[in-house]
Parts: sequence; structure tokens; C-alpha cells
Amino acid sequence: MPDNARKIFAENLAFLLDEKGVSQVELARALNVATGTVSGWVNGKKYPRADAMEKIAERLGVRMSILVAENGRNVFETERDEAELLAAFRRADPITQSNVRKLLNIPEREKKENAG
Repeated sequence: MPDNARKIFAENLAFLLDEKGVSQVELARALNVATGTVSGWVNGKKYPRADAMEKIAERLGVRMSILVAENGRNVFETERDEAELLAAFRRADPITQSNVRKLLNIPEREKKENAG
């Protein structure tokens, strides 16, 4: 596995664990692996097998592609913000400053994503 792929995966995994409030120990238990294995993934020392990666994505509630994409964090944040905005509009919540900022940031993040 190329070092770059491990690094990208490690960064995305660390971000998603933090974002979802899942500890390395919780992920290890959910996947029935050693905590050292999860630590190795987060530190970029190891790369999970495909079946483990599927379980990681499922546990974190994301698509597997977000875990391995160079711009995985941006894709996740854009999808999360779009889902939150859609939910707010469906509930007919009042427009908040936070929602307006999220809405305005989507095109900028997409521009960065497409720039590579």
C-alpha cells in the first residue's frame, strides 16, 4: 500500500472519529479488532483490509469513498451541511446565521474539491 494512501486514510479516519464522537476503543470493539490495530490505522502505520474498511464506513455512517478520498473531509462536510440544511428546510426552521454560513460555504468547498 502506498504511503500516501495510508496517510489519506489515516487523516480521514481521525477526522471522522472526532466528528462522530467515536473513540478508537469503541471502533476497535465494534469491529472486533485490537485497539492497536485501530491506532495503527489512525497513525498511518497500517491500512485496513477491504472488509474492515466496509465495517468502518458502516460504523461511522459514511460511504467508503469518503475514507479513501484525498478530499474525503471536504466531501463529508459538504454532504453533512447539505443534509442539515435540507432537514432544516423540511422542518421549516427559521433561517439562522449558522445555516446561512453553511449554505454560502458549499460552493467554496466544491471549488476546492474540484481543484484537486
